[in-house]
Amino acid sequence: MAGTTPQTNARGSNGQRVASTTSRGGGRKGKSTKNASNADAAAQAELTRLRGKPSPLLSDILLRTCSHTEELAAAHKKIQEVSARGTGAGNDDEGENVEVLLRPRGEAGEKRGFNLQESMGLDDNDELYGYIQRLVHHNVARANLDFTVDFRQQDPAKLAAVYKLTRKDVPYLSRCRFPLDWALAEMVKQYLRNKRRYAVKCSYIPNRATRKRQRG
Repeated sequence: MAGTTPQTNARGSNGQRVASTTSRGGGRKGKSTKNASNADAAAQAELTRLRGKPSPLLSDILLRTCSHTEELAAAHKKIQEVSARGTGAGNDDEGENVEVLLRPRGEAGEKRGFNLQESMGLDDNDELYGYIQRLVHHNVARANLDFTVDFRQQDPAKLAAVYKLTRKDVPYLSRCRFPLDWALAEMVKQYLRNKRRYAVKCSYIPNRATRKRQRG
């Protein structure tokens, strides 16, 4: 009995307890390993399910992205349709099937002048007229026109650049329809005049009489 160790003596004073503890420990380890395997399998199955079926948040993001892309495409198509409207079947630059619109007397937008939109033949086409206005404003800024001086004092080369850029985007504004670019000239003149009036009202620049005296 003295040469036998307690760990190997199944019938010793502590043998039964040691054997029982060893058996329980082995059982717990096996059960823990089995539970871990089941958890891993469940996690893998859930991951596979999520990959195959997007979450509601992801689906919402995808729907919003697609909707935004469709809106941009629709807006671009609308701009193309509006800018091309009224150009006729042929090329305006060739002068075929184009109604010539001459400049009326007076100043556009003034009491004794004329209505520019009607004179351009766009009284029933607010979309195209508004698009041309925004385009002219943009091109005036690109050409760096000085709104503090009168239209007659503007650089002719810069004015020609504004007309050319705008005609390029809107074929309806061809010189065959509007000789000497008179419609674009009136639109530029009106825009610069309105900017000057607003600047004077806000005291950003002096009034016309003062500016004239300053120029000498």
